[in-house]
Amino acid sequence: MLLAFGTQLEEVMQRIDGISQEQLLLAPDVPVAGGEAFSKQGFFDRFERAERVFELLCDERSRQVFLSLIKYKLTGELGYLRESFCDEKKLFDFGSDEVCVDLGAYNGDTVLGFVRSTGGKYKEIIALEPEKRNFQKCVRNCMGLDDVRLINAAGWSHDTVLSFNGGSGRQAKLEGSGRSIIAARSVDSVLSGKGCSYIKYDVEGADIPALEGSRDTIRRFAPKLLCSVYHRCYDLIDVPLYVDSIRQGYRYRLIQERYYPAWETLLAADN
Repeated sequence: MLLAFGTQLEEVMQRIDGISQEQLLLAPDVPVAGGEAFSKQGFFDRFERAERVFELLCDERSRQVFLSLIKYKLTGELGYLRESFCDEKKLFDFGSDEVCVDLGAYNGDTVLGFVRSTGGKYKEIIALEPEKRNFQKCVRNCMGLDDVRLINAAGWSHDTVLSFNGGSGRQAKLEGSGRSIIAARSVDSVLSGKGCSYIKYDVEGADIPALEGSRDTIRRFAPKLLCSVYHRCYDLIDVPLYVDSIRQGYRYRLIQERYYPAWETLLAADN
């Protein structure tokens, strides 16, 4: 049997676990963006790069997560994916003077989560969301928050306009054949040289361009970074190395949330 959908609903995941005890059940690693799938040959072509990522990870648990995810992606066996699940909730310590840039703010849920994590004490939040209906929800949900700037645009390497495809869900993404045109902004342009202490990237496959658009900010201010590393099949390898090429010295941790298949894989980087 093949699992052909994604879920993080606990009751559904338990049902899938039960089926896997009775039948041979595989869950192929399906990328959210891009046409390339994870393969044995593709991994071995990147083996030296994968070794470099393994060495960058700062703790044993992150290394175990990395190895388990690679095994899962090569085999589709959920047992390896379950080995990688993390229950860690607090990824960073936030102070009262934080400046947060949220790329891919969706309906404002991560903005509200950041506010809760600071106890409502922060300096400024700048949130970008490209999809129009998601952005409207974000505006409504963040109404009443102080020092929050909401921008209806995608995070990108530079200021431009791009083709966009997708509805109001989380999987809306930038595509060359998209059905609409949206604004795109770089973090460096949005901040205009001002400091920043935390950047969250959840940009549905545009992670490398969005990091490129943050290059000056990362180099100058070394903000805490939270990057999604599951949208494209080799993001787990490519994104950490790209961040390291911008600025060395970060501590990297890898977190896999409970999800079938291996979606919601996060890279946390701080000093």
